Amino acid sequence: MKNYFQGKVLDGGFSYKEWYNWLAKQEEKRIEVFAAPITNKRSESQNALWWPLIVRTICEHIGEQDEWKIHRLLEKKLIPKDHITIKGKTEEIQKTCSELKVGEFSAFIEDCKNWAAENLDIRVQAND
Repeated sequence: MKNYFQGKVLDGGFSYKEWYNWLAKQEEKRIEVFAAPITNKRSESQNALWWPLIVRTICEHIGEQDEWKIHRLLEKKLIPKDHITIKGKTEEIQKTCSELKVGEFSAFIEDCKNWAAENLDIRVQAND
């Protein structure tokens, strides 16, 4: 199972408590860590809604432990595709959440809430 954590580096440490909780459970295991600065176009308040309220609520409802899978599913289902033309041939490209501007991300959150209500019969309580 893959895990995804976002937080801030403060005083040389990572600010996300769940990262430390997860890490403590990996004692003696080999793990791989990839880290990169986040250059979100969406607001911090939108980001705070996305993982804990939208993605996690859906995961808990359907019994999925891998939040990244739900994240990718919602991107694939609800974010409009982009296109690129190479030598006259148009190819479809999946846009990601991190590419969305603040207004686009607000619309995406609403689309996710509506999709969850229509397809899973759950109400995700998140207002941004």
